[in-house]
Amino acid sequence: MLDRIGVYSEIFCGDATMNTFELMQREAIERIKASIDRGMGVVVWAPSPVLEFGIVNGYDDEDGVFFIDSGIPGQVNDPLLYTNLGKSEVPLLFWQIFKGKVEANREKVFRDSLKYGIGEWNKVFHMNPDYASGRKAYDNLIGTLERGDYGPFGLCYNMAVYADAKDCLARYLGYVAAESPGLKGLGRAASLYREVAADFKRIAELVPFRGGQSQADGAVVPEVTRLVKAARPLEEEAMAVIEKVIGK
Repeated sequence: MLDRIGVYSEIFCGDATMNTFELMQREAIERIKASIDRGMGVVVWAPSPVLEFGIVNGYDDEDGVFFIDSGIPGQVNDPLLYTNLGKSEVPLLFWQIFKGKVEANREKVFRDSLKYGIGEWNKVFHMNPDYASGRKAYDNLIGTLERGDYGPFGLCYNMAVYADAKDCLARYLGYVAAESPGLKGLGRAASLYREVAADFKRIAELVPFRGGQSQADGAVVPEVTRLVKAARPLEEEAMAVIEKVIGK
């Protein structure tokens, strides 16, 4: 994604169970500090108890800690000990350092992003067969809702993420439709995605994500299922419009 908009970055990902973890962690600490000294924060995995990416934006060698931004509005984040970097419930040592930027042709950015989206929609699976992308993700979601074998916390969390993602997609498509001189006809896709976003917003309200206390009320699951099923053909139609626009 960053390359698509012309940003060059360096990524490292290692497992905290690896034999060489201490060496990887030691190098990560120095690389992160050097980036901060250049005025550039670093993306890392799970710098707070929230299992999400966050930003390290400062450090204190005397106390041996990093200062972080977890991305959650209003949340006060405790400093992260150097020695805890890469250690979490999902023990990955991940860092991403931003190193430079070049100008990217906006029309190419738009077209490449839409091609990527179509590819994700049509994928058979994501990183491994246990996960699905695009229309296959709908199959998984509808299946677990109908069987009732979902995890309540996971359902609330994922629906909150989906609601945000669908809203971003609708707004992005509207932006491209207005700004791109070469990609004509995306207005219909943007309109369809606004409907999808409205469905998922309602779903997120029915099964609200409240951190570790999140629990889905089984009584609302039939309505959640109905809304998911209603959103799927809308998104399928939107993707067909996008495919036609980009000539795929």
